[in-house]
Amino acid sequence: MLKIAHTADNHIGMKFNKYGPLKKDLVEARFKSLKKLVDKANDRCCDLLVISGDLFDSINIARPDIEKTVGILKEFSGEYVLIIPGNHDFYSGNEDLWKIFSSLSPLNFILLNNNLPFTYKKDEITYIFYPFYCDSKHSKENKLSTYNDKDYDNNFYKIGIAHGAVEGLSLDMEGRYFYMSNFELENSKMDLWLIGHTHTTYPKENSLGFSRVLNPGTHEPDGMNYREAGGFFYIEIDDKVNFEFIESSTFRFYDFNYRLGEVNTIIKLKDELLSKSNKNNLVRINLTGTISLEDYEIKDEIFRELKDAFFYLDIRTDRLKVKLGADKIKEKYIEGSFPYNLLMNIEDDKAVQLAHEILEEAKK
Repeated sequence: MLKIAHTADNHIGMKFNKYGPLKKDLVEARFKSLKKLVDKANDRCCDLLVISGDLFDSINIARPDIEKTVGILKEFSGEYVLIIPGNHDFYSGNEDLWKIFSSLSPLNFILLNNNLPFTYKKDEITYIFYPFYCDSKHSKENKLSTYNDKDYDNNFYKIGIAHGAVEGLSLDMEGRYFYMSNFELENSKMDLWLIGHTHTTYPKENSLGFSRVLNPGTHEPDGMNYREAGGFFYIEIDDKVNFEFIESSTFRFYDFNYRLGEVNTIIKLKDELLSKSNKNNLVRINLTGTISLEDYEIKDEIFRELKDAFFYLDIRTDRLKVKLGADKIKEKYIEGSFPYNLLMNIEDDKAVQLAHEILEEAKK
């Protein structure tokens, strides 16, 4: 039985600049989770570790980060680490990234950047890995025509390692990311495809179906658009292919839409979020609806309390309205005063809210 740990889109070197002082932990998490991945692959006695592109976030990676990555991958106890360049860490022949990486790598690191298949034999079965690597960041043409029919031997088990957008799985409206159609993949000579590029796990279940395509997603989530746990595929190839998704991530990202109102109050929102508090979660909440003046006046205090419950919390209130009726205006402002007259003569709820905010800000 052949055992493979399949990963992709690790994006070592990603900056996370928009997270300010938190970015250091997010940068380090990509190394930490790569170490988890290698350890879990070793626990399952994997023969091969296959990286289907974008091990690095760009071709301009600091040497210490390359050294650290190589050091982690060296801890893999299987026989070989197979790597193809993706569209972020592409190889066109002159990139210092891959020169440095190769100079630091042991002999069992196989950088598949020359269109030469890699042959591996186990239990008297010969497996041939065909690389379809990226030589640029963008391309309207994929690499599936790299080999001719004569390059394929039907007596061997053929595995394609590719990086690029996949029909129905990736968002690539303009076809700029080595786009591969389902027809091309399904009608290829490959017995199995190990693909990278799309930051989502596919398939979700242990059932390959007809397409024979595996796309593990990233080992460590990298933004609000990635709402799954990071991880890799553990694959067993015997009479059939079995696979299991193994989590390796440190942080999780969550993006919620929450409508506030008479039932869903600020206090209820607070209680719900605190029940899910986790210092490894990064959360964005998009609030909509209309809240009472009482809720409006305590919201900032509640939000400050919530921020302590998560690693990162971004609460967006630009679509949130406050219900500031005549009774509340009379309760809050002296009749005949400028604020009272101003607010009582505005008919639009949103304009009332804006005027109220300006008046409150002017008091400070």
